[in-house]
Amino acid sequence: FIVAGRDTTASALTWAIYELGRNTKILKKLRKELCSGDCTIQSIQKMNYLNGYIHEILRLYPPIPVYCKVCINDTILSSGEVIKKNDRVFYVPLLTGQQSSIWVKPDKIIPERWYSKKWTQYEFPVFNAGYRLCLGKPMALLEIKIFLYYFITTFDLDISKNKIQHISNITLNIKDGLWVKTRILK
Repeated sequence: FIVAGRDTTASALTWAIYELGRNTKILKKLRKELCSGDCTIQSIQKMNYLNGYIHEILRLYPPIPVYCKVCINDTILSSGEVIKKNDRVFYVPLLTGQQSSIWVKPDKIIPERWYSKKWTQYEFPVFNAGYRLCLGKPMALLEIKIFLYYFITTFDLDISKNKIQHISNITLNIKDGLWVKTRILK
């Protein structure tokens, strides 16, 4: 179960650290929220800004940017479109997370957008949707929160030497990795 989320969690953490290095205001707000509580499951689950930040990262940089499903029966969609048995259907969370018809200012990281509105699995399909919803979703989110808690409260970071390039295989990554210079906070 732990190994199943290894690459996707690593991808999410890479992008989270990348954006922390680019957004010092967000880093400061996160550090303030994280330093106000312990690292317990109960306290981490109540950290709204951390939760919103992680969801924004997943929206903008979904670890699996493209999904493909194979139709098992002839199907007629509500629009009248016919999908035949064995047809492949692709959907792209990478593009869904950037649609202005769903998201206000889709190119901006706005953790607060997650405070009041509950987005559907179809507006935010990062963990799949419906009966195919990822069983590891709660564990993946908790792993990301715990890692970021310790990373943000322990280190300051510098990513200024990075010129990144997206690469998309099965997961969305940074070509040649993300090089981070850290220093321990005092």
